[in-house]
Amino acid sequence: MAHSDKILGFIDKNKFYGSTPALIMFSIAKFFCLLYFYATQDIEVEYSKNYDPNENYVCAANHKSMFDPPIIGSLLNSPSAFIAKKELFSNKFFASLIELCSAIYLDRDKPGSSSIKTAKNILKKDNWKLLVFIEGTRSKTDELGKAQTGAAFLARLCKKPLLPIGISYRDKKNPSSRKKIIVKIGDPYYFLKTDDLNDVSEECLNRISQLCDYKLAPTSDES
Repeated sequence: MAHSDKILGFIDKNKFYGSTPALIMFSIAKFFCLLYFYATQDIEVEYSKNYDPNENYVCAANHKSMFDPPIIGSLLNSPSAFIAKKELFSNKFFASLIELCSAIYLDRDKPGSSSIKTAKNILKKDNWKLLVFIEGTRSKTDELGKAQTGAAFLARLCKKPLLPIGISYRDKKNPSSRKKIIVKIGDPYYFLKTDDLNDVSEECLNRISQLCDYKLAPTSDES
């Protein structure tokens, strides 16, 4: 079944993403997310001095939890959309909810031109960021997964810098303590259009590893 180009059956996605209504929805979601997370967790955020919330970036982050998109998106100090895998859209209600928060549907096996077009359009809007999880899926260990090329591809296609972001979770030391979540936003950087996307993605993953303190998984040569 083809994925619908409408949100809630009547909102045109091509006109919604990056629009004023999308910004309003993002601001509402951000308010409640920050209210919840600061009330229930210990949040620590660190911004690079070279990070400019008024610039467009392709944000590349590691992925540990289902809470990563709302936490990172809420702490960028500017509106953001994020790439979401097709499995998250299997439930129509949940799909509509995350689409109203500017989630972009992506079939990783058959990435459609409409998803890429939406991403490009968002990065033309003032201040908007695009969040991509560089591993493509959540890591279930204390190591980072393999770097996928999606973030680097979009950065090159849209002629925008990559922004590495590391997020880490510190387990509770005792049942009564609050979990600590640390988000570190690194230095944005450009790369040459002739650079190999696999090499760029590996470099970006290395930068993310330094930010989040999760180690890279050993390669086949190292194992």
